[in-house]
Amino acid sequence: MFKGKVTVAPGSTIKSGTFNGEVTNNGTITGGTFNGEVINNGTITGGTFNGTVNNTGTITGGVFNNTVS
Repeated sequence: MFKGKVTVAPGSTIKSGTFNGEVTNNGTITGGTFNGEVINNGTITGGTFNGTVNNTGTITGGVFNNTVS
């Protein structure tokens, strides 16, 4: 479980885990549970998102239980 801020670097992937803090995605998210805000500048193909998602990247899959903007 991750509680602090996490940044996904370009070329990196989150495949699983639970994230309770802010996540800035500049790479790829394929899975995991995200309970805080996600700032997506990369690609999301899967995962469960319980917090808001601010998207300037690409989303092709996932479960979104809050606002995606």
